[in-house]
Amino acid sequence: MTEQTPTQDELMDRLVGKLEERLMGKITAQVEGQIGGVLSKNQELLQKLVDQKADNADLKGQLEQLAARFDAKPNDPPKHKPHEDHNDVVISKADARDPRAYARAKAEAQQRGVQVRFEGR
Repeated sequence: MTEQTPTQDELMDRLVGKLEERLMGKITAQVEGQIGGVLSKNQELLQKLVDQKADNADLKGQLEQLAARFDAKPNDPPKHKPHEDHNDVVISKADARDPRAYARAKAEAQQRGVQVRFEGR
């Protein structure tokens, strides 16, 4: 039996084939790890943007509600009248919840030297 010895080209081809398999496995693992890190960072940043947008929407809604409350009756005087017996300034409960209306009623009561009373009391 005669043994054939592999030629230099055949040995190089085998070596390159084995090196390719090992290197490609390592390179693939590194690339997948890097892509996974980029993907997780992107998801984290996207979630932050979603949360900020939700917070902004909540704030915008709250600002619109406040603006609507203050713009509803900005120039309407509070519906208060002097009480017949005490000459106190009487204000409705609804007007008392409006800071501007309550402040006007309180200022008038202080000017006249009487108290602010709620309607029905």
